[in-house]
Amino acid sequence: MKTLEYKKLYKESPIPRPDRKEISLCQQSSPELFISSTPKGAAVIINGRNLGYTPMVANDIPTGELSVKVIFKREIRNITMKIDNGDIIPLDFDMNPTRASLQIKTAVRITSVLINGREYPVTDDYFWDYLPEGPAVLMVSGLFQNGTSFFNEQRITLSKGTLTINLP
Repeated sequence: MKTLEYKKLYKESPIPRPDRKEISLCQQSSPELFISSTPKGAAVIINGRNLGYTPMVANDIPTGELSVKVIFKREIRNITMKIDNGDIIPLDFDMNPTRASLQIKTAVRITSVLINGREYPVTDDYFWDYLPEGPAVLMVSGLFQNGTSFFNEQRITLSKGTLTINLP
């Protein structure tokens, strides 16, 4: 804590005065996080509490250990940190994809998806992530609304980001 000297700029008085007086230049302030992301607009969750979207200043946060989660589309970044009163911490998150993903858009009810011969569980949103990067053979089977079988096979290349495939 910084101190200032209390100088005698007064006439001597019968009331004793201290020669030095500590004056706090700023009170112990609560911690602040300056949170940004590329691209902007990622949701910020601290200790399970949704605080808003980047860029933002989070100043109504507790001291101690914090769990910071930032979410943009399907990308999630987590960090755990310790923070004390008076701390001012900038956090910048790169929310660009770090893995390969596949999204299939279709009116067909998909029943089976194979990538390079490996079967992947069918999800409600027809989205798969954490896929191996590189060339692949995609095989999709399913049923049209009238019950007719559907099969599609194609060569694709998976890389960081989401590959979207439109099927009938």
